Amino acid sequence: MKHSLRWAATLVCICVALYGARGSKAFASPEKVLPDGTHLVTLSVPEMECSMCSRSISSELKRLTGVLEVKLDEVNRQATVKFDASQVDLKKIQAAVRRAGFTSKPVEPPK
Repeated sequence: MKHSLRWAATLVCICVALYGARGSKAFASPEKVLPDGTHLVTLSVPEMECSMCSRSISSELKRLTGVLEVKLDEVNRQATVKFDASQVDLKKIQAAVRRAGFTSKPVEPPK
């Protein structure tokens, strides 16, 4: 009995190490794949406070090849980007937001 308890404790430790405290959601993609094959990601941009902020972010994002559409929500401080994943990825999108002078973090896609 002692050995099976140790084995179970070891297995729990391995699972927590691999998946983190949130479980398998730690590996969930923040991107939503649309029926047409394009991807959609919503980023939280906490420093986006005005229309000038929005224009800076939008300008940088629209320069990226593969970005198809950008919607900015100043009230909720979010940017939603529709893109072709074969041409651009989330890291490049976040880098564009950084070039505009802001930080960003993906938020869970709507279900």
